[in-house]
Amino acid sequence: DMDPVSGGTIYFKQEASRCVLTYWQTQQYASGGPSTCQVQLYASGIFAMLYQSVTTTSFRVGTGPGPGQSATTVDWSSAPNVGSTQAPNEFFGSFDLTDKIIAFLPDGSGGYTTLVLDNDY
Repeated sequence: DMDPVSGGTIYFKQEASRCVLTYWQTQQYASGGPSTCQVQLYASGIFAMLYQSVTTTSFRVGTGPGPGQSATTVDWSSAPNVGSTQAPNEFFGSFDLTDKIIAFLPDGSGGYTTLVLDNDY
């Protein structure tokens, strides 16, 4: 949970084929220091999470299950390319995806194929 009231800024940009939400030096609710990350939502259903810096004691990355669904726990550092799964997510005690992008590609059956890429921004 990002908490801009405690510090940082949230930026929103809407374009023809995507929306971009940037958390710049935003505090996480109840723990950790400032973090900078971004979510990009594409009209095609693809979305990406980009991480520049995360300074927190705990952090969850991924999607949450809807009603009646179960989440799939993954380890994107050990297996960066995850095949089709329902609600893939990873919980971090120590965040290890700094300067990474996680791309979520819809698989056509309600799940996602995910790819972890280096972020050279």
